[in-house]
Amino acid sequence: MKPHIWLLKLVLVSIVVLGIPVGGVMAFNYYIDPLWNFDHSHEYNDFQRGHNERIQKTNWINSHHFDFDSLMIGTSRTTYINASNFEERVFHYGLSSLHITEYLDYMQYAQSKNPKDFETIYMELTVRSHDLFYSPEFSSAETFFSQSEDSFYPVTSLFSKDTYDRAKFNYDISKNNYAGIPRTYDRNLEVTTSYVGKDIGERIEFFKNQLTERDANGPEWIYDPNYRGYLEEIKAAFPHSNFVVFTDLMPAERLQLTIGHPQIQPTYKQYITDIVEVFGTVYSFHQYNDVTRNHANFFDLYHFYPPVGDLVAKELQKREPSELLYVVTKDNIDEYFTQLGI
Repeated sequence: MKPHIWLLKLVLVSIVVLGIPVGGVMAFNYYIDPLWNFDHSHEYNDFQRGHNERIQKTNWINSHHFDFDSLMIGTSRTTYINASNFEERVFHYGLSSLHITEYLDYMQYAQSKNPKDFETIYMELTVRSHDLFYSPEFSSAETFFSQSEDSFYPVTSLFSKDTYDRAKFNYDISKNNYAGIPRTYDRNLEVTTSYVGKDIGERIEFFKNQLTERDANGPEWIYDPNYRGYLEEIKAAFPHSNFVVFTDLMPAERLQLTIGHPQIQPTYKQYITDIVEVFGTVYSFHQYNDVTRNHANFFDLYHFYPPVGDLVAKELQKREPSELLYVVTKDNIDEYFTQLGI
């Protein structure tokens, strides 16, 4: 056999031998689509783990017809407020550990893809969003935007073992219709969970120790001097949108430990005051009631179960004072602080 013929046959055999498994992996990754680069759905990809919502939800924007009435932005806490609870079409850009300095980038990105101005922007600002101690945990938003918009990315990502591992996990939980993890999405970004957290009483004791340790070892409790500026910049960027700014609903004991802390009280008051002065109103779920006192409504000190998210969505649409919601304005801000005992 001539050498060049032998070499040609070797190359062809290698392509077949290597190509079949590689092609199979790529096909499987496409079929399950754990990165949300495509828009197909079926019974084996209807449970999807949110491993990095910054890239996943950005991919979702770029792989679907994007036309929404309103926007929701906030931390992972908001992901349990499913958009299907709203009468209008709401795109939910809830992102784990979202930092105050990241809000505007993701909000403007979503607006750039929407054919019209968002009528309403539901924006969560947590009780610690003003704390100078916290810093962003993820790469800059532009990193994820550029990656998602790379025309080769949907294909090249199919070659990845990491993508395969995530696809296999999603396939297994979809097949079993059970995940046992804190958060799973369906293909419409609706969240469910079958996760059973640790005892809330134990978490409260841990939280107490965290506060004590920070008091002893620092850093000091410092209000971010740029916080109000961030809020003003966000509002100015969306002059045609109605802002519904709301606080994070949490277990009553955590709320009491937080706002009862003598070093936190001044920063808490400044946080609420700044929101009210910039946006006119803050819809506060920082209340003591049957929902926040019931440990069964939470799987940790920060996240409630989706049925509670359903209640939050209803309150955000009614926007009227209730047992669950305090509507704080310039006219009643002092009464608000008084009824919280601060």
